[in-house]
Amino acid sequence: MDQIMPPRLGLILLVTVALHGCEANGGRGGSVAQPPLPPPQETAGDCHLDIEARRASGAGYCYETKLVSHDGTDIALQVFVPDEKKLQALADLPPGGTTPGFAPLVIHSHGFGGTKAEDFSPPGTELDRQIALDLWQTGYWVISFTQRGFGGIDGSELASGGEIGLMSPDKEGWDFVRVVDWAICHLRENAPLHSASTAQDDDPEFDSCGQGADSQWGQSLLANDAGNRVSDFDDDVALGTLGYSYGGGFQFNAQSVDPRVDALLPMGTWHDLRTSLHPNDTPKTSWITIMTAFASSVPEAGGGNGQPLPAIIVEANTEAEGVNKDPDDVPYNKPRQVSVRNANILAPNGAVAYCDGHAQAYGAKFADPDNEPYPLDSDSRPAHASSVRVPRADLFMIQGYGDTLFPFGEGYDNARCFEAAGREAYFLGETSGHPLPYLGPDHYAGVDTSMYLDEIVHCGVDGGGQPQRYDTRTLGRQWFDAKLRGVGDFAQIFPHRACITQQNADTALVLDTADPFFNNGTTNTAATAYRWSREGAVFNRIADIPVGGEAFAVPPTSLTTGPGSLGQGSESDPRISFVPLITLSSSRVIAGIPTANLQITRANPLADEIFYMGIAVQRCQSRPSPDQDPATCESSSPELLHFQAMPVRVFPSEAVLAEGVYPGDDPRNFAGEPKGHYYPIRWGDNPQDQSKGRLHGVTARLYPGDQVGLLLLPEHPTYTSVFSSVPGQVTVSGSVELPFLTLANPPPGDSPAYVLEN
Repeated sequence: MDQIMPPRLGLILLVTVALHGCEANGGRGGSVAQPPLPPPQETAGDCHLDIEARRASGAGYCYETKLVSHDGTDIALQVFVPDEKKLQALADLPPGGTTPGFAPLVIHSHGFGGTKAEDFSPPGTELDRQIALDLWQTGYWVISFTQRGFGGIDGSELASGGEIGLMSPDKEGWDFVRVVDWAICHLRENAPLHSASTAQDDDPEFDSCGQGADSQWGQSLLANDAGNRVSDFDDDVALGTLGYSYGGGFQFNAQSVDPRVDALLPMGTWHDLRTSLHPNDTPKTSWITIMTAFASSVPEAGGGNGQPLPAIIVEANTEAEGVNKDPDDVPYNKPRQVSVRNANILAPNGAVAYCDGHAQAYGAKFADPDNEPYPLDSDSRPAHASSVRVPRADLFMIQGYGDTLFPFGEGYDNARCFEAAGREAYFLGETSGHPLPYLGPDHYAGVDTSMYLDEIVHCGVDGGGQPQRYDTRTLGRQWFDAKLRGVGDFAQIFPHRACITQQNADTALVLDTADPFFNNGTTNTAATAYRWSREGAVFNRIADIPVGGEAFAVPPTSLTTGPGSLGQGSESDPRISFVPLITLSSSRVIAGIPTANLQITRANPLADEIFYMGIAVQRCQSRPSPDQDPATCESSSPELLHFQAMPVRVFPSEAVLAEGVYPGDDPRNFAGEPKGHYYPIRWGDNPQDQSKGRLHGVTARLYPGDQVGLLLLPEHPTYTSVFSSVPGQVTVSGSVELPFLTLANPPPGDSPAYVLEN
């Protein structure tokens, strides 16, 4: 029997799950055969040992150092120095010569509560660290750095100083600029090692670094955009960024203030922290609580650095758990609601701040914690930082449709923004991400970490009509090879600008872990860890990913709201309502973002009603097949696709119908933004049609007899204890548009040789 929801887990377990998983997902596809990775050439976990012996032998090594950022804050770095022979090879220099090589630079950073990568040993098996390891072993320069406010007790080798800024452009953004400046200045043939014990920078200003370093330390070991050696401090280094979660968010921040960034590889991150953390005025209390714990803790592996938490984290948590008491929000302030002021502090810290023409509006409207405009033109701005934030770099965006913290739509919005701005952009939707609140699905193809990252994905079909599979670690290296070295055509390797993978509903089929494709250093060889994902739905443009689709009527359906006696997420909760929309008569694929145009009435117009809704599938067969007979359907429960539910909040009002806009004096009326909102219902964000609201992205292959419908729930574990405070009732009606594909690939016939019967 399929579950509607997994059981709710306690906070300790939630923190344990998330603590290990601040690095993330990967993949893509194409018609060009992708070779499996060779075995690692160097031991991942000892690069910091016997450095002098390694240097003497020409082997790669790593070391710790710190730099002083624009405001005097120490930033901790781990510098991964490539093998000299590989460095020469990447520079196309004759082997055996004495001229030092040069290579591009990729800068990596960690997830919230984490630290820089000290080496690539476990738990360095997360996908972003696998890619970083592969790049370093290939000959790239890699720097991993600890974001300000993290790394354990301030002063430790791992710790960066300062207070967490949640990716403020003038804090973490300018920190990144200084990391790049430091690299250009110090990665030279005779530069001294900078250990943590000598953390202060030799040249904090960097103003004359090019000339001084050339004469003192010799030639640069970095490549510039033209494929030559960096010649001076102002030369444009070939530069990429890599990371997951918070380590994905830093990249959108970095490229917006540092024009030197050429290519991004973010995984599982946000577009707009407001919609990520409290969509439709409904706070994700589970995640907000965890983030607060990560920011304030000082475990050996990372956490906060012991400095006071920024007010935004403390206040937002207090508001989410209690009442918004901000006087500026009166009389529209509500329980369990993040204040407008704190929401606005978050707004400029994502790509939303400079996408779709928002740059000027956000710069003028939103304030920092001191109620001053973001000082992107202040005297402390580094010389290479831009005060104009725009999409500048090329983007390969990886996002999980099972990600409950940063859902599919956040990654889609990032990719659409960069594509619309004329950048070369690719998008991969894969299975998981931040899988709160349960320990992860059993269908992923990834390593044994709490984030369940896809190391193997399927996108499109090969020449024989079978799913085309890709090793995402190799794919990450190929992305940077193409963008930073001009080696290989990524459009040939991955001929689809967008791919949305699909779970295989037949859980008896697994990937053969003895297949050469699994030679990627994974720690998890359990057969169930490699559920076979069907070939992904592929698109020629990110804009072709459907938002909305075929319309289906939602008849008036009642839902009992309020706290339940059975606890959040119980599959036996009798209040859950499944509204069938369509019963499939043939195989179809659904992939994209559904929309809903709904009217909502309630028994008590003065009630503050909160409920949740998502797309669900009631499978005809537990082992589905394209030729199954709908007349032989088994008894099953509807499954909420990807465990994703969108909150809907109906505030107390005399109004009963979900129509109109926020009152003009409501501070939540985001005037000038291309988002439609209802009042008194917090719902709807589709700029094309203000009467529609987006649901969470879905992807599935469906078979005859399967039913697709709208699932209405009074509670959801992502929003712990956020529900209608007293028992009530809402009635939902209207329509839902589902993104069925009309030109989807036909379902595969026989399973490929690398798929086994489990």
